[in-house]
Amino acid sequence: ILIEKITKYATFYVAYWDNEICGYCAIYMNDYDSLVAYISLLAVNSKYQNRHIGKTLISKIVSRLYECNFKSVKLEVDKKNSNAIRFYLKNGFAVCDETEKSYFMILNLVERKNEFRW
Repeated sequence: ILIEKITKYATFYVAYWDNEICGYCAIYMNDYDSLVAYISLLAVNSKYQNRHIGKTLISKIVSRLYECNFKSVKLEVDKKNSNAIRFYLKNGFAVCDETEKSYFMILNLVERKNEFRW
C-alpha cells in the first residue's frame, strides 16, 4: 500500500553516483492549502554516505519547494535513528513534536530562506 501511495502521490528524487543509484527521497508536495510538504522517505546507500548526497537531495527538494511557495517541510524519524536525527538537525530541521517512538521535525522555509541559495 505504501508503494502505491508513493507512486501515485509523491514526487520522487533519485541521486546517482557513476550511473548507480546511491540515494533517493520521496516527498509529498500536494497540500496547497497549508503549503506544508512531507518527506516520506530519504535514504542513502551506506557505501555512499558522508559524500553530501543526502544534503544534495534535501537542497534540491528545498529549492523546488521555494519555487512552489511552500512554507515548510516536515518528516518523522524514529527516536533510535540517531544518525538521521543528527543529519536533519545539521540540515536545519527542528523537532516540533514527538511520540513515544518518533520525533516529528520541521524545516521552516520562510525563516531559513537565505540559508538555501543556489
